[in-house]
Amino acid sequence: MKNIKTKNTVKNKNYKLLMNLGDEEKLELISLLADSLKKYNNDKKQILNKTFGAFLSSKSSNELIKSSRKSRTFTRNVEAF
Repeated sequence: MKNIKTKNTVKNKNYKLLMNLGDEEKLELISLLADSLKKYNNDKKQILNKTFGAFLSSKSSNELIKSSRKSRTFTRNVEAF
């Protein structure tokens, strides 16, 4: 519960500070914040793709599975007792 109060206090202080800015400065700040959100979302997607090893391929999932199974080789020799 304390964390919520802290966040609200920070927001209120920032809001009071921003109210003293002129209209042009507020619009510029809005633009900068919007750009940072767009960049953050793009970075987030790229990080997610890198984390899970995403790759681009023109093959369908079924073709990839067939290819993978076809390339497997078994060289297991069973020894007699």
